[in-house]
Amino acid sequence: MTNTYKNKYCYWCGKSCIDNGIDIKQCLKSSIINETRWMRSDTHTINGLSAYKLGTEASNSLVEITIGNSNSTPTCYYMTKVYKRDMSGNETLIAEGAVVSYNYGANSTTTLSNTLNIPETNLEDTDCIVVKIYANLNINPPTTLRATFVSEVLNTNKLPVSTVTIYYRVRRTKAYIGGEYLYGFYYRFGTSTDNSRIENFNYQQEISVSLCSFCIKFPTVGVMYDWMGIVANYALSNKSVILNKIVYNEETGKYDVYFTYYDNDMAREGWVA
Repeated sequence: MTNTYKNKYCYWCGKSCIDNGIDIKQCLKSSIINETRWMRSDTHTINGLSAYKLGTEASNSLVEITIGNSNSTPTCYYMTKVYKRDMSGNETLIAEGAVVSYNYGANSTTTLSNTLNIPETNLEDTDCIVVKIYANLNINPPTTLRATFVSEVLNTNKLPVSTVTIYYRVRRTKAYIGGEYLYGFYYRFGTSTDNSRIENFNYQQEISVSLCSFCIKFPTVGVMYDWMGIVANYALSNKSVILNKIVYNEETGKYDVYFTYYDNDMAREGWVA
């Protein structure tokens, strides 16, 4: 691992890499970030895709997209698909939600919702998340793409298993024209009131701390550390140990240590829980 980090002070002993002439190495803490992602009215271009922002805050300008008008007795169907997109512009479908519907009736603006199951998904650091909204009158499931939203590059390597909730802000109109009723359907987003959004959006993020070579290399007693409030220890008698990184294990709820140790001058590597 490289030893060029912004933080040149050891997390444990506080010594300066420059002042003490010692190497600084990096340990990683993996944590789950939970957010609400808002379907915003402003746009940006990420990994070659120009689309509305899928942001962490609501915007303040309304966008209303017309789904269609009908003089029959229509039902409007909505559905969401979620993709990952790499820096070359390739998209891979991650999940699609159940269809939600809105029947004909009096003038009304309301919020519809459904859930979408995200499987564990590996990502590259340069990937972003793309959300596509489909809607049609009297077509179930809907097939017409109405709006596309894209996140920033998440700089993460995984989406954990989760269930997100999709909220659709929708409007319905009813007008008597030419001796019959005409019904209109619309999809709305972009403000704190017309707040189409995704809740419980999770991704895994690694947070780095710096450690000096003295603190991560112990010639005989193995590894003993207290890191981010998690106490763990591992002893290897008469062996030299170099701690490489620490990663949170979601299955066990503990932090795992990846280390290199030397046994009779032979380098060996492995994980210790």
